[in-house]
Amino acid sequence: MRCGIYSLAGLAACFLLFLQSNNLLHNSEGISIISNEAIASLTLFIASSKPEEMDTVKKLVISILNRNYPFS
Repeated sequence: MRCGIYSLAGLAACFLLFLQSNNLLHNSEGISIISNEAIASLTLFIASSKPEEMDTVKKLVISILNRNYPFS
């Protein structure tokens, strides 16, 4: 599914769709792994980042999302 980003609301919707599609909103017990406030903050952070910073932004977001998952 392609997600058009034309506004901050569009970016937020795309980010939530990404998280949901990749089963990153809840853990295996159905508990949210990231708060609504954190999602909002990450969305604003992503939206305000410069294109040349995207690799660093991606790594940071992935690190935040993975913090509750033990590495095997």
